[in-house]
Amino acid sequence: MGAQLSDRTRQSYSREIRKFEADFSQMFGMSAEDAPEDRLVEYLKALFESKNVSTALRVKVAAIKRWYRDLHGKDLNFNQPLPPARTEPIRILSSQELETLFHHTRHHVCGLVIRLIYASGLRLQEVIQVRVNDVDLENLRITARNEKGEPSHSTIFSGVLRYDIMRQAHGKEPGDFLFSLRRNGERGPMARRTIQSFLARAVDELGLEGKITAQTLRDNFAIHLLRQGIDLRHIMRTMGFKNMRSLDRYVDYIKNDLALKSPL
Repeated sequence: MGAQLSDRTRQSYSREIRKFEADFSQMFGMSAEDAPEDRLVEYLKALFESKNVSTALRVKVAAIKRWYRDLHGKDLNFNQPLPPARTEPIRILSSQELETLFHHTRHHVCGLVIRLIYASGLRLQEVIQVRVNDVDLENLRITARNEKGEPSHSTIFSGVLRYDIMRQAHGKEPGDFLFSLRRNGERGPMARRTIQSFLARAVDELGLEGKITAQTLRDNFAIHLLRQGIDLRHIMRTMGFKNMRSLDRYVDYIKNDLALKSPL
């Protein structure tokens, strides 16, 4: 669906289009490919009215627009802006919760992944793209890569993880993925879903309250840096953000946290 799309985006779009074609056929009794443009616009408007604005909806709309452009050679006449997506509230984990989670998962490679996310602030997609030679064990730095495998920014990690990372890298070539799985006889990056499922299962087994995801660990990294008084621009670069606005939810959380006062 276009050479400039990353493999992951192309796969995501393909899944969305398959669901879209089935939904559209059921709704209008015709093939989406044969449908007039106004029917496609009607379908999109119905989506906006029936679903909460989320990343999933944004991906679906982007996939349909891309599908239409590839099919007809022109843009779909639908420019209704999506309202801001609702972001999950920041869930700060206590020291005890973190210690319990990390201890419980310490013998599994996915446990190292979630500790590294907390220690570096990497996105889940970034941590599975880390190559052996992206890790600077001496200076405790990691080069993050984007979805196309290109270096995007540099971040820190804790020396506590140095030995575990050395052990994980043992026997691998410099260009190999640090966290990999064998598929069809070849080694590729570990699947995001594997880590997500592992973390969800660990949280359930431990009886930890609230939703805890890879994003939760990244959020905790950001709040930790802010509480240390680290310069906002440095945090922005370390977390791979393009502008300062991306830090607003963290800054707002810190302000609200500081505003809390004892009633006594």
